Amino acid sequence: MSNQIVPGKAWVDRINQYGVQMFKESLTSTEFPEAYPYLLKWGLRELPIQSEFRDQIKNLPGGVASGSPDEAQFIQLLIELLGAKKIVEVGVFRGYTTLAMALKLPSDGKIYALDVAYGFSDIGPTFWKKAGVDHLIDLRLDDAVKSMQDLLNEGLAGTIDIVFIDANKEGYDTYYELGLQLLRKGGVILVDNVLFHGGTLKPESEMDNGAKTIHNLTVKIHADDRVSISMLPIADGV
Repeated sequence: MSNQIVPGKAWVDRINQYGVQMFKESLTSTEFPEAYPYLLKWGLRELPIQSEFRDQIKNLPGGVASGSPDEAQFIQLLIELLGAKKIVEVGVFRGYTTLAMALKLPSDGKIYALDVAYGFSDIGPTFWKKAGVDHLIDLRLDDAVKSMQDLLNEGLAGTIDIVFIDANKEGYDTYYELGLQLLRKGGVILVDNVLFHGGTLKPESEMDNGAKTIHNLTVKIHADDRVSISMLPIADGV
């Protein structure tokens, strides 16, 4: 007699009734517009200082380009899981994600926050200080490639726990390669905006330069046996 488990009739009937739709959980967020607000309501724990900062950013030029709270919280979870102490952030903008990451670092942690001196990051230090984490953030305003090379020259190769890339898209491939040099074994590189507001989903002939650069890096990473990969539909894709 076979020991094989035979599915119950009710289960089989349910499969026949709903078919493959039962196995489309990954599409729920696109099929139901109310899914994302639900995820934010019950899946997000944002401190008052973060909410205050985010509310201020909304009223500033380019506010919609700031990091999303669910993505920032996902990075916080990674920090806890990895026991991360050293982070390189390539692209700071207003500094909301920087704040979120710093809030989860230990007292001897450090974020090397890299950006160019164009004024968008002016508000960040105010809220970093207000949250009591400004001493954990080393803000370097210069060309990001130069700043990453400086970190390598300072002996940080192979010591960084997390590299978060969210800067000018044309530089992504260079940031990725320099990030790999900085990253410790078992560390994580996060590449933001891999969906690029839908731009990377178009035929290549219709992609703009930013979308094409990101898509090319995505294809490269997909075949890169130096890393393990996962692409998630959080915010604009990461």
